[in-house]
Amino acid sequence: MLDLFTVSRSGLLDTEKEFQAAIGVAPQDPLRGPLLPDFYYSQGQVAQAEQVLTDAKNQLGSNPAAYIMLGNAYLAHGQMDKALAEFSSLSANYPDDLSVRRPIPNC
Repeated sequence: MLDLFTVSRSGLLDTEKEFQAAIGVAPQDPLRGPLLPDFYYSQGQVAQAEQVLTDAKNQLGSNPAAYIMLGNAYLAHGQMDKALAEFSSLSANYPDDLSVRRPIPNC
């Protein structure tokens, strides 16, 4: 008989695999990007979330929807220093893109 932990852990692994599969099916679609990082953030796996977002930024670097996701995630999770650094870097790399020039609260 499975205990609750085993069932819930199995469900989490299935969810993670489904999000990973979605990325594999549509690797060039930045809209698939937030699902897996959001899952990792919800599980307290910040490093994994940041890695997925960094990978998306690197793989889809010419797509604004992809390269701003990491900075937006930092903002959403209250990591203002990282958000400031990320958007400063993006502003230097994409000087004509006004979406990367956003006010960072308390900075």
